[in-house]
Amino acid sequence: MMLEAILWAIFGLLFLAMFVALAIICTPVQFSASFNTEKKPILNFKTAIFGGLCPVFSTTGARKTNAVVKKKEKTERAPKKTQGKHVFYYGPPMARAIPRLVSRLAAQVKFDVVSANIAFGLPDPADTGVVYGALQPVALLASAAKPCHVIIQPDFSGASFGGHGILIARFTPIALVPPVLRFGWAAFVSPKFSGAFR
Repeated sequence: MMLEAILWAIFGLLFLAMFVALAIICTPVQFSASFNTEKKPILNFKTAIFGGLCPVFSTTGARKTNAVVKKKEKTERAPKKTQGKHVFYYGPPMARAIPRLVSRLAAQVKFDVVSANIAFGLPDPADTGVVYGALQPVALLASAAKPCHVIIQPDFSGASFGGHGILIARFTPIALVPPVLRFGWAAFVSPKFSGAFR
């Protein structure tokens, strides 16, 4: 009787873990990043699951401790002879598949808020004008999209950088699986098939 209860408890925990894992990969994950040059830390990141209801990672309010960081000794390993062969064999297919992977992953990400207000200056005012002239069309093009609002201001008084901004995006983890599988097939599996029939 006791053994049966233990087995049922283990089965229930496994089922619950599988249910939670399935719920996480099938519901949107919200990612947010913000920066403010007038605050410390300048950059903050936050990740929340279940559509943003349950935070799982955040750098907000995190403080650096004076813990001693141990340096890992790098051990030099003799390069394997097969590494060059693998790079030569898989390099071209990966180079062709990476742009498609990036575009397909980006298509699965929905941007809710993209906002930035940045002021910058270079030591030479002429360089500031050149960079500002190059960035302003990009900022206007980005602001034309609905969730985006980007403002860039030049500072001709000298070298400076300041501003604030926020980015909030969400994606469903399971929707990223097909692009990754297509990338794996195109970069690693397809070359083996094509090489086998040569």
